[in-house]
Amino acid sequence: MTQKHYTLGYEVKKEDIIDDETFLLFTIQHFNSTNRGTASNSKNVIPQVILPCSYEAGCAIGIHMTIENRIKADDLGDDIVALVENYPELFPPVILERSHAMLLGMQSLHDNLNNFDEKGLSEEGRKHILAMLTRHNLRIMADEIYNFRFQACKYLDFKPSYANCKRQAVSNGKLFWLRMNQPAGNPTMVQFCSKRGRLNTGGACLHEAAKLCSSYEQVEHIINVPKDEID
Repeated sequence: MTQKHYTLGYEVKKEDIIDDETFLLFTIQHFNSTNRGTASNSKNVIPQVILPCSYEAGCAIGIHMTIENRIKADDLGDDIVALVENYPELFPPVILERSHAMLLGMQSLHDNLNNFDEKGLSEEGRKHILAMLTRHNLRIMADEIYNFRFQACKYLDFKPSYANCKRQAVSNGKLFWLRMNQPAGNPTMVQFCSKRGRLNTGGACLHEAAKLCSSYEQVEHIINVPKDEID
């Protein structure tokens, strides 16, 4: 299935956030000009289009925090970097695992009213996101991306970190790795396992019947692959 712009083809929920890309996508898909989590009594007041952001009201950062910790953050009145550095106990791992630059970029995206309209991200907001993607070397807003969500062993590794290999799809919507420019007789359709290394069959561990060891544990994989890699 091909999706355009900044969507994975399904709603990104909090529990789906595993990296910077899904963190950005959750924010893009969740917020619009009417639910941005601003409050007139916030200490974080910046004039004009930068409306007062409220952690308690559920801003882009606050939405991941407990209500109690949101209130504490609003009372402190600091920006996200100062809060993370001085009060890390207020934040869940999904925030603490992000870089300071990512958190500042997200807070800046959220705080500017011009970045959103009633449907979600505006063209101004899209420009902000494109700048963040360039800065952080992310690709979620490629012109077209293929999106895969499937069950397979948790130890299969689909991160784009293998030289001369491309992720490819099988007919059931799962992925394998295609090794490019291999000498005759070398395996070309393979998997990569974080425990055992290369597995020399493309169907290895995509389901329990194809498991190669007793460590098989089935989980849902959520993989975002640029169209130009698949085609």
